[in-house]
Amino acid sequence: MKIKTDRLIIRKFIKKDLNDYCEILQDEYDIPSAITDFNKKFLKSDYDFALVRKENPKVIGMVNLYNQPLFLYNPYSDMNSKEFSVIMNPCMRGKGYMTEAVKGIVKHTFEKTNLDALYARILISNIASLKLFDKCGFKFISKEQQIINSHEIGEVITKGITKSEYKNSPIFQK
Repeated sequence: MKIKTDRLIIRKFIKKDLNDYCEILQDEYDIPSAITDFNKKFLKSDYDFALVRKENPKVIGMVNLYNQPLFLYNPYSDMNSKEFSVIMNPCMRGKGYMTEAVKGIVKHTFEKTNLDALYARILISNIASLKLFDKCGFKFISKEQQIINSHEIGEVITKGITKSEYKNSPIFQK
């Protein structure tokens, strides 16, 4: 599967993406664990996407759609839905690539798959991601405390978009 936007190609990961993947994650994740995840999950997944600029094959970011474990809140548990997560290479942030990617994936998801809703859980301190999902038509659903990692609790905002909201959104009518 490939999604093309004005400046990006959004595609499945391939083996040669490993170094770019590690570069994206180097400041936030344990690299040996990331390599294991890449080999076990990302190469086999239909819902983990590499973001590549059309003029350069280097992976600059990724978007993941996944099923959340049952013990975590899913605002669309009665619908066929996936949780959305994004990460961008720090040197590529602020250039509009992730907005373009999220809009492209939302459009593809609601026009080409049987998913009915997408949602994202965003740390309240992550202002850039909160604005990103607003720009892409996601609506506020809830705010709650959540365990962030094994020793930290943080405030999280959940935002989402349904297929019917997508169809009626002026953002996607271009």
